[in-house]
Amino acid sequence: MPLIDGLACHRQISEHAAACPHCGHPNDQAAATGPKCYRCSAAATTRSQSCGAFSCAVHLQSIYIYHGKGGAYELRCDSCYESAQTWQMVGCIISIIGLIAFAIFFFTFFLPGWQRAGGFPAGQGADFSAPKQARQAPWQTTENGLTLSVDRVEIQGNNFRVFMTATNQTGDNLTLPLFGYFVVVDDRGNQYKADPFSSTFPREVPRGATVKGHANIEAPLNADATILKAGFTTVFGSFSVNSIVVDGIAIDRNKVAQPAGDGVEPDPKK
Repeated sequence: MPLIDGLACHRQISEHAAACPHCGHPNDQAAATGPKCYRCSAAATTRSQSCGAFSCAVHLQSIYIYHGKGGAYELRCDSCYESAQTWQMVGCIISIIGLIAFAIFFFTFFLPGWQRAGGFPAGQGADFSAPKQARQAPWQTTENGLTLSVDRVEIQGNNFRVFMTATNQTGDNLTLPLFGYFVVVDDRGNQYKADPFSSTFPREVPRGATVKGHANIEAPLNADATILKAGFTTVFGSFSVNSIVVDGIAIDRNKVAQPAGDGVEPDPKK
């Protein structure tokens, strides 16, 4: 590599150096005979960080480039800058397609399976404070197309049963699981949960269908309780119905209960 004396400090530098590396004085000889900018006739003072093309300071553009876990701004020539913009656009499109694919997988496969496995713990999204006032029958509540009715409550010695009817007009196939999601609260603040194995209320409620059955509570009802609140803390299968609760259920302690596990409606003529 030919060496020349620097004009200011007279130390040897390359004849192609744009400036003296020792004192910084411009190299007039390099300006006249050195590399030119890829885009104009000005002497090159730097390079593109992508392709290494010589350039003046005016004809390089800064763009943020991702590198593995991080990224940095780089100076690039026009063609390298346009290429980086294209790849950034391709990356955005791929990310959007990935998000759409994940959403389809989540709502089509993962969420229904997770709901069938149990979903959230009981007690979320519903008001299960103690009831304060009894209402006249029929006891029912409608939430965005789902109607839950409590037909009657039968009290036995060590357990009681809540007979219910659910009508689904939401347009969705719903799931009303008893295990962990059906709760009864009395006006004394006591909370009761159903035993799904000795209950007859169906778990699945197809759209447009009406189902009936009872939830068996394998615990004695508080002797001083006079009002109940009953319902499902979580309703699965619909975005419009999160939970459903029937309030103000008056207790008739004079009602004769059927044998446990019968599940057949009593004949009023008998």
